[in-house]
Amino acid sequence: MKKIITAIGNESINNELKKEKNINIILNDIQYKEGIIEILEEKNEVDYIIINNILQGEIKIEDLIKQIYIINKSIKIIIIIENNEKEIEKYLNYKNIYKIIYLDKNDKINTQKIIEIIDNNIDNNYENKNIVNKIKQEKNEKNKNKKILLIKKTAKNIIDNHLIKILNSKKIKLNSKKSFQNKIKNKTFSITGPPGVGKTIISINLAKINAYKNNKILIIGSDFFNNSINTILGLKNISKNANTYIEKINYEINNKYSKNNFNNIFEYFNIIKINKKIDLLILKKEKIREKIEENNENIFLNKIIENINFLKEMYELIIIDTNYNKKTNYIKNIIEICDFCLFISDTNLLEINKSIKLLDIYINKLNIKINKIKIIFNKYNSESINFNLLKNIFSEFNVIGKLNYRKIYNKLINKNNKYNLLDEKLKKEYIDINNKLNNI
Repeated sequence: MKKIITAIGNESINNELKKEKNINIILNDIQYKEGIIEILEEKNEVDYIIINNILQGEIKIEDLIKQIYIINKSIKIIIIIENNEKEIEKYLNYKNIYKIIYLDKNDKINTQKIIEIIDNNIDNNYENKNIVNKIKQEKNEKNKNKKILLIKKTAKNIIDNHLIKILNSKKIKLNSKKSFQNKIKNKTFSITGPPGVGKTIISINLAKINAYKNNKILIIGSDFFNNSINTILGLKNISKNANTYIEKINYEINNKYSKNNFNNIFEYFNIIKINKKIDLLILKKEKIREKIEENNENIFLNKIIENINFLKEMYELIIIDTNYNKKTNYIKNIIEICDFCLFISDTNLLEINKSIKLLDIYINKLNIKINKIKIIFNKYNSESINFNLLKNIFSEFNVIGKLNYRKIYNKLINKNNKYNLLDEKLKKEYIDINNKLNNI
């Protein structure tokens, strides 16, 4: 007897199928698409799954099918669609879905048809073989045309490069349309948002992306009393490394940079070399021990503000990683010295509400201009609020983009896997966001 689950959105049909002797319905009817994945991950020994295409859920039917086959390669999928859904039908035929069932004239599901399919083991592959072959033929033709275009484009590039070499040899300047730098240059911006949204990791990754393009970058860790950035970067022997580097910078201050903007920031802060292009400015441990909760934070912040012009002279890009602070003047003072504020929000309902309340404080209490705030949605996944809906909720602001959730982050941080926080997919997302920030 075959093990079957239904995701029809109709419990009564599920109950009808349970009455059949040759059918073993192992669960109640699933009511939403995402629930299918959850169930299959628990129960992977399933022979058939019956899915209604109009079932509720954010995930597209194409993505749902891919995920089902990842979990269970041998499962047979029966999908119920309307007669007029030609594009979906075409896709399902191409993917060799076991069987397609159409709703009747009254938009009802023919339960008897489902029973016949399972009893007779009808295979959709044979019925739709001609359709599948035709689709594959069309796809091969498209791929062939793409290859021809690629060959033409490659040939054109070779000719163009040859011409450029000739013109350069004659000292003729060319205005290339492709002269675009995807780095943010001569900017200072802060990373803000509710606690736990990933501000510090985003600060590090944006610095790393910009370092590819030869920027000299400074990250300022203004989460003074937690300094979580130390843990994420796996920093050890901070004082020893910082003292050596500060000596070098003091030499440069005397010989290279203007002393007018320098206000002895190293009395309170260590500056650490993360790599050849990225430095980190963080509060000294002994100053944390000496802290007076009500006062010292302002002293530390003022030191950064007093030295910001000096730091801008040293670095092409400055990223200020903020902490969540109930003293609103703290964030106001940081945003005021920045070209813009990158506000990070999580993508579930509770976190969205927190972000809305915090932004309301920024705009209505701190009088920060809306156009100075740029939004990024972090930890985006299949369960998140739809991205278009998120953009609609925050339509008053400039939404830069979204970063997908990566499970690997916790593993990397817990292992102190210093700085390796970018996989290839996430790197592309950061480059896309960086290009948009570059145009601000």
